[in-house]
Amino acid sequence: MFAHDVVYAVSQPDEETLPLGSTLGKILAHVRAGQRVLDVGCGGGRLSKHMAARGAEVVGIERHAEAAASARQHCRLVVEKDLDEPDLLDPAQRFDVIVLADILEHLVRPDVLLGRLRPHLNPGGFALVSVPNIAYYKIRLRLLRGRFDYEPSGIMDRSHLRFFTRDTAAQLVRDGGFEPAEIDAVYKVPFGRLDRYWQGLHRTIGPLAPEMLAVQWVIKADPV
Repeated sequence: MFAHDVVYAVSQPDEETLPLGSTLGKILAHVRAGQRVLDVGCGGGRLSKHMAARGAEVVGIERHAEAAASARQHCRLVVEKDLDEPDLLDPAQRFDVIVLADILEHLVRPDVLLGRLRPHLNPGGFALVSVPNIAYYKIRLRLLRGRFDYEPSGIMDRSHLRFFTRDTAAQLVRDGGFEPAEIDAVYKVPFGRLDRYWQGLHRTIGPLAPEMLAVQWVIKADPV
């Protein structure tokens, strides 16, 4: 499943706002009114909804018919195709931003998808990529115990085919014909429940050991 919901964030029942420190919140911060945005693997349109609310014109790609139907509430167009198909888009379609949020880790050759999408960027356009960090401290501790257990969601989601550290995520972007312009992180530090008393807990402590305390990498990538 292409899960735009696999993020670290404080739960909000109405889903009307995205926490700034979450993966989707960090992606949304790069979206502006008037931009034409491609939401790749848009799912039911959770992120598309927020981008459209900012005044962006959103086109989605989603292979599951039921999710695509939901996403059409927020997207100008939803293309129902599998991301491994060679002809995802009309050759003339162009975008200012291409979003691949929690998508590339589900693919056998994510670099190939990036390469296919790159020609669809307008001059000055960029991609926004988020992938989980396999070097997160909890995963390291499990490996020390000889464990590599898959889970229903999160970093060890059983549908993940590829795993990334900060460096390999950056290399993936390069392999797809892009150059990382910004590499941001979503942090989840030990004793995270204390964030109810200190809202800046994760973003303050996380950068002290980013490769161990990041659960996600969020990359703004410029086409080469």
